[in-house]
Order: sequence, then structure tokens, then C-alpha cells
Amino acid sequence: MRLEELAALVGGRLHGDGAVAITGAAGLREARPGEISFLSRPRYAHLAAATAASALLVREPLPGCPLPQVVVRDPEAAMTRAAAALAPPPPSFPPGVHPSASVDPSAVLGEGVSAGPLVVIEAGARVGARSVLRGGSFVGRGAVLGEEVHLHPGARVLDGVLLGNRVVVGASAVIGCDGFGFLPAGPGKVPARVPHHGTVVVGDDVDIGACTTVARARFGRTTIGRGAKIDAQVQVAHNVQVGEGAILVSQVGLAGSTVVGPRAIFGGQAGASGHVEVGEGARVAAGGGVTRDIPPGTDVAGFPAIPLAEWRRQTAALRRLPEALERIRGLEREDPPGDAAPPV
Repeated sequence: MRLEELAALVGGRLHGDGAVAITGAAGLREARPGEISFLSRPRYAHLAAATAASALLVREPLPGCPLPQVVVRDPEAAMTRAAAALAPPPPSFPPGVHPSASVDPSAVLGEGVSAGPLVVIEAGARVGARSVLRGGSFVGRGAVLGEEVHLHPGARVLDGVLLGNRVVVGASAVIGCDGFGFLPAGPGKVPARVPHHGTVVVGDDVDIGACTTVARARFGRTTIGRGAKIDAQVQVAHNVQVGEGAILVSQVGLAGSTVVGPRAIFGGQAGASGHVEVGEGARVAAGGGVTRDIPPGTDVAGFPAIPLAEWRRQTAALRRLPEALERIRGLEREDPPGDAAPPV
């Protein structure tokens, strides 16, 4: 489409030639002629100056930049809309059951369900209308999937799990496995497995990434609230409660009975030790380890996680520690304490 059409689509203000043809969207480094890119952070301005893109989405006009620019309030959101408009149409999945799929006679499939090659749907399962179960995915006994659910290849929804509408489960993710529970054993014995009789309940519009695991509850439910977004390779243990709109980034680990409040965020490789509560809107920085309750709206970092401002002060002080130690050693060499020999 022409750049002026794209500007109208994203609600932006055009600076420059609106007749430029835009054929795709890409990042500043990867963009080629004919593609549009975006600049959302000033620190990447040097990349904008060197990009091969034919146009830019920006928050403010870039002085001295020869490229046509579309000024928008949120360049990243505008880029998402532009990319969707320029992308080829997504693949379609025609309704029907592939001949190699195994569907128990007692399972109920809604209107327009697509079950791909080697899909398994066990006894008593229910799959809502227009859901897509791609090759090798699995739906266990008594599981219930809402409408327009999408299971990517190899996704497993185990016995008795409940998924809401429009839930997306990534490739090889497992929803509803047993939690990690064992009773300590004495010498010469092995730990005894603790049965998990509960289930997992996932709300509407939840995204669960590839290779993520959500364990069933020991009793009751492990819950993922409406609109929560879970990245790849995340571990959600038994009886965890994840609130509406919460975000768990890659490799987060939540131990049993953790409560994550609505719209809370865990950065990559962050975790919680279990039986702790992270309040609504709280944010745990990447790599942070939560060992006690976090109040709503609090930003924390480090291990054990402490308020972000305090963590920054401690980190800055730690960087100065070698210099401080050298100064202390110098003072001790000048004036050794008591009759003690100077330190080596």
C-alpha cells in the first residue's frame, strides 16, 4: 500500500512523500527498501539513520532524516497494526477430522472444529466450535475446550483440564500434568509420590507459549486468569493462581501456591519460592527471586527480591566495593590497628 494509506490506517501524521510504496514491515537493522520500520526509543536513533527502510513510524519527527515519516503516539503499537495489514493472510484450517486422528466416540466436537494429523481426543472430552487442533496435539479424558481454541503441534491438554474461549496453547506445552510433590523418605527408601487430584482452569483469551508447563492442583484448581500472557518455557506449579492480564516472560518459575495478582509482570528467568503473593500490578525484574509477599504496584529486583530503587543503590555500591576495599587496606598499612601486623 502507499505510505499515505498506511498513515491513515495507524492514525498518524505524514511527513514526506505519501506515494512511497510499502510492501512489508521490519526492524531497523533488518529492513530492506520498500519496508517500513519504527523508532520507539531515542537510543536507537543511530540505527534509524542507517536503516535501509523506505519509511519510519516515529513519536516525533527526526531532524535531518531523509526518509518519509509517520508521526504517531505509540510507534510500537502502530508498527504492530502496520505489520498485520502488510502480512500475508494467516493459514486456514478447514473443518474436519484428519483420517489419522483418533477421536473417542464419546468425545463431542463443536461446529467447525479442525483436528489435524495424529490428533488424539480421549473419552468424554469436549472441544468448542471453530477450535483448531494441529498435528500431534492431545486432549485428555473429560477435558473441556472452549470456542476458537488453538492447540499448536504437540500441545497436550490433559485429563479434566478446562480451557476458556480463544485460548492459544503453544507447541509442546503441557497443561494439567501432576505437580512436583513427594514425601521425604528415610535412609534406604525413596520419596513417596503425592497424588494431585485437582485440575487446571484457564480463562478466556489466554496465550500459553511453547514448552510451557502448567501443573494441576493437588486439591482444587491451578488457575490462569482471563487475558494472561505466558511466554515459552515457563513453569507454573500446582495450585498457583495467575491473575487477569498478568504476564510471565520466558523461563519464569512459580513454585506451588504462588498468587500472582492481576496485571502483575514477571521478567525473564524471574521466580517465586511458593506460598507468596505478588500484588496487583507489581513487577518483578528479570532474574528476580520473590521469597516474600510483594505489595500491589511495587517494582522489585534481585535475589531475594527487594524494592527496585534499593536494589539499584546496592548494585551501584557493590561496583565500588573493590575501590573501597583498596582504600581501607591503604589506611591500615599507614596505621595498623593496635599491635597487629599489617594485613597481607
